[in-house]
Amino acid sequence: MNTDEVLTTILEAVKEKSLTIEDIKQKVKVKEETVKEAVRFLEKFGFITTSENRVTITETGKEFLKLPV
Repeated sequence: MNTDEVLTTILEAVKEKSLTIEDIKQKVKVKEETVKEAVRFLEKFGFITTSENRVTITETGKEFLKLPV
């Protein structure tokens, strides 16, 4: 899975409800460190927020997922 796919898959995973890093790791099927790096990136640019080890998508993240591929 390439980086774009990891980022998009994480956003898709948290689209409906907040998930833990462990939950995301199981859904995305990549190493935990890869998930953590991707989460840091997505949070830095405002696509998600993290609180108490839970990842939540933002409105910006939801709008990104609506963009045509």
